Amino acid sequence: MDTLEKENKDLRSRCSPEIYSPEHIAVAFLLKRFEKLSKESYDDLMSLGLNATKCQTEEEYLEIMETMREILFPDELIGKIHKGRAGSIHQTDNLKKRSDWIGKQIKEKRMKKGWTQDDLAKKCELPQPHISRLEAGVHSPSNKTLKKIAKALGISVGDLDPAS
Repeated sequence: MDTLEKENKDLRSRCSPEIYSPEHIAVAFLLKRFEKLSKESYDDLMSLGLNATKCQTEEEYLEIMETMREILFPDELIGKIHKGRAGSIHQTDNLKKRSDWIGKQIKEKRMKKGWTQDDLAKKCELPQPHISRLEAGVHSPSNKTLKKIAKALGISVGDLDPAS
């Protein structure tokens, strides 16, 4: 049994539906995810949460929500959902290869422009640590995030992810 499955089992045993609502269980799960975040990721999440309250458009709000999802639930944790419970959670080899390849492309294009990660982050309005995690292949970026990065770099999304 992997760590996340053990956490889910522990949560289910402590948060039975007879006592807690599904919302309570969801909050307990999120709190467990917060415990696993690095200080850097936690700070990014808090900053994004504050920025979400200042959104002017629904698109802006959805982009912030997607970035928050990428931090809280990186693709390597996204697995099958069985009857409302998280199932076996593993990053597939293909997803890892995709994440690594996209990260390499982002880094190459950024460095070709002579930009730091902070420069790129400011131009696409994402936290710098998020750019770092994308370049390292830790996260597989959403299509919206890829669009922001591609726009900032002055290239097409296809240059970062041919599957797009």
